[in-house]
Amino acid sequence: MKQLFRGALALVVLVFGLPAVAGAQSLVGAKGGLVVANLHASAEQEIEGNDWRTGAGFGLFFRAMVAPSVSVQPEVMYMKKGFKGNDTEIEGKLGLSYIQVPVLLQYHLMPGESFSPRIFAGPAIAFETGCKISGSDGSVDVEFDCEEVDIATKSADFSAVFGVGADIPMGGFTITGDARYDLGLSNIDDSGSDGSVKNRAWGFFLGAAIPVGS
Repeated sequence: MKQLFRGALALVVLVFGLPAVAGAQSLVGAKGGLVVANLHASAEQEIEGNDWRTGAGFGLFFRAMVAPSVSVQPEVMYMKKGFKGNDTEIEGKLGLSYIQVPVLLQYHLMPGESFSPRIFAGPAIAFETGCKISGSDGSVDVEFDCEEVDIATKSADFSAVFGVGADIPMGGFTITGDARYDLGLSNIDDSGSDGSVKNRAWGFFLGAAIPVGS
């Protein structure tokens, strides 16, 4: 776990050390929004009634322009993932909480314009901060930590993030938004069972940023 954290930290430090384009300002900002997530299981780990669940996502980002139309953007995000399951009588949810560190390479289609769309992709590492399972039959609600019901999940998750976004400069700050898909690459099941379980999530975020540096 320490090695994973150090690796993510070293990657962020490397990005902050990249040379900026002359005349271009870096941005630092915050954003928040909606995360729509479920789990993808192999045939050996089939999840009955696997459905999408909604949660929150928010965090901070730093953007460094490394070419006239190219930027690198590390982020630190709090993300809610998991899934929702239903049968005829009971609704259940698995809630997974992560601190995620994506590092996104972005291509800006119309840099410097009043409306600047962009496309992006990059790797992400996430560290689990919570795991809860809850259920309801319409009259009784229950919630347990995953450890209490013998659900074992791994403390770290790797994924690939890609999507589209846009920026609108407004005076001394920039309004920014994006839609992204978070494709889990690692098996998060730590029970020792055959097969794999991987995170899948859509994210929709809106935020604001201010220029920093020269």
